[in-house]
Amino acid sequence: KQVIIAAVVIVVIIFATFILSQLGTEAGFTVSSLLNEKPLPLNEIVIVSGLVVDAPEDYTAKTSGNLYQQFYITDETKQIKVFCSKDTELEISKNDKIEVTGKFTIFSNEYQITDLLCSKIEKK
Repeated sequence: KQVIIAAVVIVVIIFATFILSQLGTEAGFTVSSLLNEKPLPLNEIVIVSGLVVDAPEDYTAKTSGNLYQQFYITDETKQIKVFCSKDTELEISKNDKIEVTGKFTIFSNEYQITDLLCSKIEKK
């Protein structure tokens, strides 16, 4: 009976350690802390907060015709592009403070947060 209890305790500890390590990869970043992270968490889901500094025109994909929203957020030190589908009612404007959850990627030599549905963007 004691062996079973010890085994259960070990499994719980391993599971808790795994869960905590996964939460660490999704912890909130500023733009600077994300871009300074070593190693960079490329292709991982991240949460980044910042101030919208530029919101270029929406982008229409040439092949699919889908409409995408793109904008840049900053923490007043560094900035990063956010790129997502325009299939949402969310309107992003310059000086909006937001938090975005998405995949941290690099596209055309530019780091960006990609959330194909814009579903994980919240104004703060």
